[in-house]
Amino acid sequence: MNRFSLALISTLLCAAPALAAGPGYQLDCLPDGGGLSLAENLRMRLELHGWHEASASPDFRLCLRLQQRQQITYNGAGPAYGPYWGPPAYQVVDVPYLDLSVSGKNGERWQGRQDLSGDGSDEAQIEEGARTLIDRLPW
Repeated sequence: MNRFSLALISTLLCAAPALAAGPGYQLDCLPDGGGLSLAENLRMRLELHGWHEASASPDFRLCLRLQQRQQITYNGAGPAYGPYWGPPAYQVVDVPYLDLSVSGKNGERWQGRQDLSGDGSDEAQIEEGARTLIDRLPW
């Protein structure tokens, strides 16, 4: 091999990690109840999917928010109090959910929602919901 081909091969091998790197991202907002390790867990999960953190010029900006919506649920028919009046069969409950908004520098947009299970601590629910949303990212 001549020197030119060796230089070309070494240049390509050195540039391969940069060429193979996935999209760059920046975390713009995180929920307050997620705990201190939430940001680190999100970074690790995104790295598993081939993303890398790029604060200078990110390809995508990610915003994870904790929200609530109201939902009407069936309460079950309770005992009637007298012949004309009984307790309401439906009630309004607050359902917490995570909302992940992703906006790209080229105008791409994606939004996902994940209801929180209600099992375990708030931190565990938020981390589980965030993992599920990251796994659903289309890129």
